Amino acid sequence: MENSLSAKYPSIKTYLGLNVNDAADVIRFSITSHGFHNIEFVPGAPTVYIDPFTIDHNTYIVYDRSSIPEVKEDFECLMDELSVIGTDLNISNVVPKSTNDSSLRTYRVAISCNAEYGNLFAGNGTDAQKRANIQARQVITMNRVNGVYERDLAINMIFVANNDSLLYFGDTSLDPYTNDFNNRTQDLIDGDLASQGFPGIGNSNYDIGHNFNTSGGGNAGCIGCVCVTGQKGSGMTGRANPTGDPFDIDYVAHEMGHQFGGYHSMASSNCRSGSGQTEVEPGSGSTIMAYAGICNPNIQNNSDDYFHYVNIRDITANIKSGPSSSCAVVTNIPFTAPVVDAGIDYIIPYSTAFVLTGSASNLGTETVVYNWEQNDPENPGSNNGPDPTRVQGPMYRSLPSVTVPERYFPALSDVVQGGNLAPSYEVTPSVARNMEFAFTARKYNNNVGQNDSDLMNITVDGIAGPFTVTSQNSNVSYNTGEAFVVNWDVAGTDQSPINTMSVDILMSTDGGLTFNDIIEVATPNDGTQTVIMPVVSPTSQARIMVKANSNVYYAVNSSNFTVTSDEFSLSTTELEQNVCLPANASYDFTYRTFNGFNTPTTLSLTGEPVGSTVVITPSTVTNNNTPVNITISGLNSSMVGNYNLSFDGIAGSTMRSVGLTLNVLESSLQNTTLIEPVDMAIDVALFPTLEWNASTGAQEYDVEVSSDSSFNIIVEATTTAASTYTLTTGLDEDTIYYWRVRNKNVCGDGPFSASRSFRTANIVCFNESSTVVPITISSGPPSSFDTIITVTDNVVINDIVLNIDLSHTWMSDVDIYLTSPSGTQITIIEDRCNNRNDLLATFTDDGAALQCTFAAPTVSGTILAVDTFSSFNGENALGDWVLTVADDTDQDGGSLNGWSVDICGTQTLSTIDNVFDDISLYPNPSKESVFLQLDNIAFAEAEYDIYDMAGRFITSQEIVAARTQIDLSHWSSGMYLIKVTIDHQTIVKQIIKE
Repeated sequence: MENSLSAKYPSIKTYLGLNVNDAADVIRFSITSHGFHNIEFVPGAPTVYIDPFTIDHNTYIVYDRSSIPEVKEDFECLMDELSVIGTDLNISNVVPKSTNDSSLRTYRVAISCNAEYGNLFAGNGTDAQKRANIQARQVITMNRVNGVYERDLAINMIFVANNDSLLYFGDTSLDPYTNDFNNRTQDLIDGDLASQGFPGIGNSNYDIGHNFNTSGGGNAGCIGCVCVTGQKGSGMTGRANPTGDPFDIDYVAHEMGHQFGGYHSMASSNCRSGSGQTEVEPGSGSTIMAYAGICNPNIQNNSDDYFHYVNIRDITANIKSGPSSSCAVVTNIPFTAPVVDAGIDYIIPYSTAFVLTGSASNLGTETVVYNWEQNDPENPGSNNGPDPTRVQGPMYRSLPSVTVPERYFPALSDVVQGGNLAPSYEVTPSVARNMEFAFTARKYNNNVGQNDSDLMNITVDGIAGPFTVTSQNSNVSYNTGEAFVVNWDVAGTDQSPINTMSVDILMSTDGGLTFNDIIEVATPNDGTQTVIMPVVSPTSQARIMVKANSNVYYAVNSSNFTVTSDEFSLSTTELEQNVCLPANASYDFTYRTFNGFNTPTTLSLTGEPVGSTVVITPSTVTNNNTPVNITISGLNSSMVGNYNLSFDGIAGSTMRSVGLTLNVLESSLQNTTLIEPVDMAIDVALFPTLEWNASTGAQEYDVEVSSDSSFNIIVEATTTAASTYTLTTGLDEDTIYYWRVRNKNVCGDGPFSASRSFRTANIVCFNESSTVVPITISSGPPSSFDTIITVTDNVVINDIVLNIDLSHTWMSDVDIYLTSPSGTQITIIEDRCNNRNDLLATFTDDGAALQCTFAAPTVSGTILAVDTFSSFNGENALGDWVLTVADDTDQDGGSLNGWSVDICGTQTLSTIDNVFDDISLYPNPSKESVFLQLDNIAFAEAEYDIYDMAGRFITSQEIVAARTQIDLSHWSSGMYLIKVTIDHQTIVKQIIKE
């Protein structure tokens, strides 16, 4: 309060107390006629309260707000933010700022009240005493509000000297208010109602004006208007019970936040009303400028008592250089803001957890707390909470500050307990998308805060992932010092664009609460690593984390496992050896003892190749940390193969065994024999599968496909451990290709096989449309129907596109499925777009992610289905295609207006085809000529093309009659292929020239 108001009401006192060991740990309390009210701000911990519990103020309650069940009241912030964008405060033109200029800004606040509010707190006594009681209640509220504003924004508000003249009580018909609190409050405070008997205080005597009432709503009247004449006094907040944090923080701090330049931060379509740059909290949100508890889907019932990064950014920009910078009293504070670095941007795999860690400098002696918050204000197009397939808008809620500069996304406990990557409001994307995150450090002294923020980006790759740990997923048991294998699914993370070349392996002994034991650092990201169990206390709650080195994503195994501490262990990381003949095999171990064990241990090896020689040095061990070597010599070509060995240690009745693998390999490999496609094969698919004989001693195979016989132009090349490979690059139709394979192992590469050639098949594309539409979708009980398109073309599917035109209110009622003639069914759309209407879209594997728009049709464009159409690849398109439309809820209905399929596939080229039974070549073989005879075949156009067996074009001619003579006299003797095309249908036959 200004001095004169404080002197007028000596019974109203507010105090600030500091922890002598930490100036950031403070208490703010008031002593008034309403008793003792205390708030304690503990950095990184919930705010704690002490409030009167009984009317006589003799009993008090200590609590944090989460301990008190909330009785909900309807509340709506009536601030129409869209109406003021670009007028009162255009944040798009403001450079983002932090609270970092070592300044405390003090504003004079004038708060009026209507008689309904005043009567709640006036109590008994004289009018002066009643006015003092009302003023005291406002002080309690503003002491709480100031506590937050000072910490996050370095803003302090003091009551103007004559604030008590704005307080009304008694007869509610005699105060200046009816239903219009905004304009009446502005006019009242400015003195414009003096002629009506309601004196104000004058425009020049305050900086921000507000009204407290019991209406059950709030409206700041403007955004960023503190200091602005004609607007600064228009705020109001009402609640039936205008006490405590539900009023002070959820309502008053929220509405004043608008006045200082803050916009709404919730993203739910049910209540989305921010600036377009601030809707960064999923659902209702949970910070002060969101709608916690009053907008489905609700994250929680009440607001946490802090501002989101976007609100600090906008409010600070306004009070530093915007409209609200002109009237504050600025006081220097004797400490400076931290300086933060959010780090570099990262690309991570989809459906994979990650952890962000920032850094901060200029920390001083004050306690510093940190927040990581998502900063993606794009409209998610849904009034549901986030789901993994969402490609824009917020996925992760804001969480209160913590004392460490890191945050797990989602919470580490969710990942550990069942691998939940999508808990409510912390949802990990399963599709490609970008996300921006703000890292904020808050530093406090005497409750005044300074902060700094920095931004970074996470790009989720839609191809690589999920990155998972695939070992230790049951309650296995290991001894300390024992070697064991950790496996993980690399899932493409070692390839571009992620390019993670190495990972770190960590272990937890407390069920995943912490991962303090580092097992490996920067081991290759190849999916497997043999490691040594560190010496830890026995536990039944061990967990493994594999974390990308130089990236932020990680995975945890799915089960606790056990670590014991036995008498001795035989430790090595060389569980598998590859030996290139004629070299020897050599394994190095360390013999370790525990708990004072000193019994001599005899060592032995079994399972070695028959005829080889094994030497163990030493063969008997006693002392801890003794090196042990196993050498296997005398290996030769007759021993080529893979061997499972057992290295055993026996000490009295105690035995320990370690399983080893020995791979004896030839140093010189032989040619690989190719199997399929056969040489000079025709009608080969555009994504063919190549097959060859596995070679003894080979570990991998290099495969090359070329468009020329010299292999100068490589179409696709790969290395695989299998003896088959399906090309991932689609080949051109009706084209000759060459392929070859060579085997290899760690000893070297074998020679390439003799190459083979093949000719690819023709591709045909066609459209088939339904002729039985429209079909009514009932608005009655849940129902479904099938509609069929019959395809008569005999092609092997290469690609499918589905086109659907459907009218329906409340689209989330509709599920659509497509089933092929072979019985394969995929889901097209399911439970999407809530209460929005209609679908007019093309579904394809090359489409964009589905986005629900407000305008009908809510589903439109060229988009992805739930499942992939590639599931049909390789099947024959011939037969009945079934579209199933299900309406799983009553009431809303509609119509399937039309649907069609676009199918592309390979048309089989064959020397035997029933469609062309009436085509003949005679005489064949022949020396001079053959006749091409088309019997009983009607055609619009036809032609033939002739190739030699190397695929070289010889000649072509249009077919104009049923009988065509082909001259062979100038051809060399041998076999030729003739491709006959009749009305886009093709057959290949052989001609033999004698």
